[in-house]
Amino acid sequence: MSCFRYKPREKLKVNFGTPEFLAPEVVNYDFVSFNTDMWSLGVITYILSGLCPFLGDDDNQTLNNILACQWNFEEQEFADTSVEAKDFITRLLVMNKTWRMGACEALRHPWLSDSVLHHHLYTKVEK
Repeated sequence: MSCFRYKPREKLKVNFGTPEFLAPEVVNYDFVSFNTDMWSLGVITYILSGLCPFLGDDDNQTLNNILACQWNFEEQEFADTSVEAKDFITRLLVMNKTWRMGACEALRHPWLSDSVLHHHLYTKVEK
């Protein structure tokens, strides 16, 4: 795979990636943007639960699941997940890339600025 620099003013389409992490616009071979990567961040954050939101029995089913954009927090793995964490994921796994949370907004999201979470993580790292 090659690496290239994305230029926001140029329209770009891609047709490669790991199926579970592909944004709907990649699956549809539509133009991508910086918010395309934000979808993948939503998938990665969801996976912290131990589950994959769109994983199917094969790649085709996974791609269809992505295009259906149906996922939830109903599994037991989300019982102790904070409202802020769920909101963070919800604002990233949005079908329309223009409505998806961008990087700057994600960095300001309450879940990432939760001082209790930071203290808890810092305490775990110290031990």
